[in-house]
Amino acid sequence: MDELERVAKADFGLELLNRLPVTESFSSAVLSFVATDDRHYVLKRPWAANKAEREAAALRLLDSHPAVPALLGTSRRGNDLYLLIEGFDGKPWDKIDQSTPGLLRDLGRSIGLLHQTPAEDFDGKPTWHDLLAANADRYISAIGPADADLAEQGRATLKRRLGEVPAADTAVLVHFDLRPGNILVSDQQFVGIIDFEACRGGHPSMDFFKLWQQVAPHAEGGLTEILSGYRETVLTEQPWMDLDSLDQLMRIYAAYHGMAGLAWCYIRDNFADGFADANRDLLRLSRGHD
Repeated sequence: MDELERVAKADFGLELLNRLPVTESFSSAVLSFVATDDRHYVLKRPWAANKAEREAAALRLLDSHPAVPALLGTSRRGNDLYLLIEGFDGKPWDKIDQSTPGLLRDLGRSIGLLHQTPAEDFDGKPTWHDLLAANADRYISAIGPADADLAEQGRATLKRRLGEVPAADTAVLVHFDLRPGNILVSDQQFVGIIDFEACRGGHPSMDFFKLWQQVAPHAEGGLTEILSGYRETVLTEQPWMDLDSLDQLMRIYAAYHGMAGLAWCYIRDNFADGFADANRDLLRLSRGHD
């Protein structure tokens, strides 16, 4: 019996009947299982306390969202916060090139509904631009000498082009890591959105970055379909929702994500799987459009 199984039994009274496979998690220990009550659960222990608190807070705010799993309980042991979450019967979105227009539009509608949830602030900052600039400074401080020049160029690009980024002084809840691995599907049907450890107040356009980066190249017209569903939910058209405008904005956000990803590599001392190179490429991409 491993640690998470022991916590499930001792803290939540759940006996494991069947352990289910989980994909690799970059920031949490995760147990997905069917208990003896025949219900599907996910028990998580984020490695950082602030990530656990973020996810718990986001799931509480999104309790009525039909495509977001419910937070069923929490348990604190020392500095660790364990989250018991409703299990969804879907798999991470991997066959992106086979996605139907219906799946893509349903995803867009779900993202739009997520963005209807107001947030208190921009992660403690007064405006969206302030959050981006402050995080860029924080990421730079974590990046080692080998990548310092490239990262500094990315920060300079981001700050120089902040005027092209939509301004906002009212925040909404933003997932911040809306990659295919955090989107569940089943039989080419959209199921839900998971893993809210990075969720915080922000500008809704940020949640399109990883869709632009990781979905659009593999699903022809996919971003158009997602935006179509998104507009059905948010109703109010914004200039950044235009496909060409979105493309230009994402190239600015590439500098932000490149710095964030490289900072993660240095903090974790993890350079083995190509992730660092992918983020260096994002910084070069943003620099190429400066």
